[in-house]
Amino acid sequence: MILRTLFIAGFLLTATVSTGQNTFGGGGSSTSANSVFNQKMNLGYKAGANRVEDKKIDGSPYLFENWDRAATVVTKAGENLKIENVNFDGRRNKIVAKINKDSIYTFNSLAVDKAIINGKTFVNIESPNSAVIKVYELVVETPEFKILKDHVVDINEGSSNPMRGTTVARYIPREFYMLLKKDSFEKFSLRKKKVLKLLAAQEEKVKTFVDENDLNYKNEEDLNKIMEFYTGL
Repeated sequence: MILRTLFIAGFLLTATVSTGQNTFGGGGSSTSANSVFNQKMNLGYKAGANRVEDKKIDGSPYLFENWDRAATVVTKAGENLKIENVNFDGRRNKIVAKINKDSIYTFNSLAVDKAIINGKTFVNIESPNSAVIKVYELVVETPEFKILKDHVVDINEGSSNPMRGTTVARYIPREFYMLLKKDSFEKFSLRKKKVLKLLAAQEEKVKTFVDENDLNYKNEEDLNKIMEFYTGL
């Protein structure tokens, strides 16, 4: 089982291995994991290279403030792996793991089906409009549609204007909701009108349910309750 786990780890990411467990992260030997990774490059999977965080930019490209958490990564082969020190890089749209103070390693998106980080589920989605594959946070899932959140991080380059003073570059996080149906993929807003239009077949029942339970269409937790009610009708 250990060898099988190491084999999978080789093309998922370069990470350290906690010997004897299906856990990858800060406590083990990086040499063994990296050796396995290097041996599996001929499988055609390309994991991200060692990357040092840019200290010249204020803020962070990562969704979570700290890395002190374990994530469950589900591979395309159906394996469930426990990975330590995992985060989401909104600048590069990648699931990443911190191996040591300065090294960030990237998961191979082609090998990962989904990752559950801090209670949030991240999935690889191919847009039916453009065939582009990106990682999105899964907010709502029903048989008819999915509501996803696109976490994006831009860079404000700052200014070196001598009249206004020098300002450093800064990461600017943004987020957008997306609605995925069978043949469409478009931006979506969590507004009452938009949500009720999406649930038009049961609009009156949904409105009554929301009012009786004092729910908010803009709240993701409440929205999931609304969707559970809707799909149960």
